[in-house]
Amino acid sequence: MLLSSRAARWVVVRMSYYRMVSRLLDVILLAAILAFAYYAVFRAGERGFFPLDQSIVFDGSYRVLSGQAPYRDFLIPIGPIVFWLQAIFFKIFGISYFSYILGAAVVNVLATACSIGLLRLLFPALRFVSYVAGILTAVWFYPPFGTPWPDQTAFFFSFFALVLLLLGSRHPGGRSIASELLVFCSGSFAGISFLSKQNVGTYLLPLFFALLLAANVPDIKRVVLRWAVFVAGLATAIAVFVVLLLSYADAKVFFQYFVSMPSALGIGRLFTGRLSAFESFVLPGSAMTNSWIAMTPLALAMFSVAVAVLLLLAINFRQVGDAWRKEFLAAILCSYGALFPYPFIITTVNSPENSLQFTGIVIGAGMGLTIHLFRTVSSVVRPQGVQLATPRRATVYALLVMGLLFSAAYTFALGVKVSLTREVHHVFQEASFPKLLGVERLEDLRWGQPTRMRRADIRGDSAVSIDEADLVGLYAYLKVEKKNFFIFPDFTILYAVLSVPSPQPVLWFHRGLTYPASYDSGLDERIVESLNRNNVEIVVVEEKSWYGTYNRLEDFPLLKSYIGESFGKVGEIGIFNLYKRKQ
Repeated sequence: MLLSSRAARWVVVRMSYYRMVSRLLDVILLAAILAFAYYAVFRAGERGFFPLDQSIVFDGSYRVLSGQAPYRDFLIPIGPIVFWLQAIFFKIFGISYFSYILGAAVVNVLATACSIGLLRLLFPALRFVSYVAGILTAVWFYPPFGTPWPDQTAFFFSFFALVLLLLGSRHPGGRSIASELLVFCSGSFAGISFLSKQNVGTYLLPLFFALLLAANVPDIKRVVLRWAVFVAGLATAIAVFVVLLLSYADAKVFFQYFVSMPSALGIGRLFTGRLSAFESFVLPGSAMTNSWIAMTPLALAMFSVAVAVLLLLAINFRQVGDAWRKEFLAAILCSYGALFPYPFIITTVNSPENSLQFTGIVIGAGMGLTIHLFRTVSSVVRPQGVQLATPRRATVYALLVMGLLFSAAYTFALGVKVSLTREVHHVFQEASFPKLLGVERLEDLRWGQPTRMRRADIRGDSAVSIDEADLVGLYAYLKVEKKNFFIFPDFTILYAVLSVPSPQPVLWFHRGLTYPASYDSGLDERIVESLNRNNVEIVVVEEKSWYGTYNRLEDFPLLKSYIGESFGKVGEIGIFNLYKRKQ
């Protein structure tokens, strides 16, 4: 009796020790994944600068910090969330490329934490799938782009909304204020996602409703109630934003730039002659989408597993009920996340590698579902007739897990390659990033050598490279002059770098998106009036640019005439033509 009592105590002590070690290892692994999420963004974000894309949030956040308000002082076709968020980092850490990358790195860490949390809510007994989801999110969420961007901001708030929704749906039959509040907050953050980037928020809305349905069936009244609570949260977030907006901005301007122009462009891309673009993303042979092609089979495999689970559940729902509830949710999340990039790519017309933010969640959930499916099928399938020699179930299970982990490792390696080569921005094809840029506030930026402008089609040029010396020379010239300037069209980051006012209302120049496709004389006049009001003494015109400098300047004949009549050319620095106001 005494011996058995000692043995029992020994077992308890050993079990307690193993649990402590397991928790410690878990904390260490989680810390390592989150640290990598932070580091990966810095390693990618410092590599190269694409002026069209990477000036946008820098200049917009600087405008906010300077007291300018979106839709009143500057015009944007998206929500202002990313600018408000980055302005906080500029306020705390100062205006620099370091704090710019830092904003993206912090969001990447939080998005990684959300993906880990989602997988732990769905597969609490399979902790390793949460590690897989975390490490893949860390390398695919923000590093491919490298710096703050509206799309990733919207995805982050959607991730957070998904975590809140699953937390509020843990007990389908239960009714509590806490659960309803979590669902309400989930709707609010889904609204913030929409206000960050319209297409992300819109495309993900059906996912939230599908998850609420899956979490509460067969209680239809409960489903409708949860939908109503979610919509109330969504409407509250948007209503608060609209009330805030109307306190300082013109509702007509907001509707034109946030609703009318972006929706017309998005619908046109989705339904008007874009099938060829869609095919180029999903079919082999496109030189610019090699990484996307490499990812497609794995995404389709995870999608197939998710569909198989959904079919099994549909056939056996009465028998399994709540026992498969989490797998039901995981299958919906996995299948939707696998399909999401296709319509998203078409409406953004961006690099497909910048649409894979759900990669970690899709593969993590797909792995969990594959293991669940294997356990279910292997426990019910029995040989009929002839007795066949089969490998042990544990052996097959080990091989399955190894195969899944190998696929995850391949996906991770591909993400590292995409991030470090900066595939998302095609101007960096075959570029190296040997040294940091010698410009104040941009010390943490490594210039790409070469930085090619592939769409620079002005005057017969098929490709143009921007030299590091051009930017350094322009910076030195403007710093010595100490005068307000206007730069057209893309290097607007220099306003913040040199602490001069952003002098006119168009944040970036993209016909049909940031200004009307048809001529807007009122906007043209407003730009010229703003340049005069801000005492602009120098105009810098980029000889070559991504969408074509003179193509875009022709859209503003009054501005073009104003530059020609009021300013005289005084020199050139590389691709930059310099004009000074005539005396």
